[in-house]
Amino acid sequence: MKKGLKRINRGLVLFLVVLIGVLTYLVVQSQIDKKLEPQLRATAEKFVTESAKLLVLPEEVRNMSREAYSEYEVNSEYWDEFSKPLSGFYSNNNLMREYSEFWFINAVGAQQNAGVYILSSTPRVLSFGQFSVYKGTATLKMKVADSVILLTREGNERIVDQTFDETITFVWDEDRWVVSGYQSGRVDWTLLEGVTRW
Repeated sequence: MKKGLKRINRGLVLFLVVLIGVLTYLVVQSQIDKKLEPQLRATAEKFVTESAKLLVLPEEVRNMSREAYSEYEVNSEYWDEFSKPLSGFYSNNNLMREYSEFWFINAVGAQQNAGVYILSSTPRVLSFGQFSVYKGTATLKMKVADSVILLTREGNERIVDQTFDETITFVWDEDRWVVSGYQSGRVDWTLLEGVTRW
């Protein structure tokens, strides 16, 4: 009987030690995540504001034919210069950086294809939603409002105000959090609005 109680007691003590260890880890990790969230929110707000600069095409690009633009688009020097406003948000790793810039490359191409161009964009974060961190990756959802001035090839201007649900993803890269992905329908819906309402 005493041997059975000793085994039960040892098993119970071991279980309690493991349980306390797991709970301690979860509490500490939760505190780390809570400290990280304000930092990444501030970075996301800056990123959204700076992203507007990449959506406005230079006049010489707006005046190009689609064929000429296709050749221009693949020019890496153009993208290096064009993406400077956001370079501090991205990884120094070229592959990660190219993946991160994919949304903007598509946004520029969408303008050229639609024949409707963004003259100015003033996005701002209205609110933040779900925040999660897991194994060196952080995801932040947010609601973004944007007021955009559009221009057609014919020279007509229109203001479009809309609100969008967006997601920004960060990864830990060597010694800092960098943007690894950005999901937004902002440009597609804004251009669609401009095309269908003219």
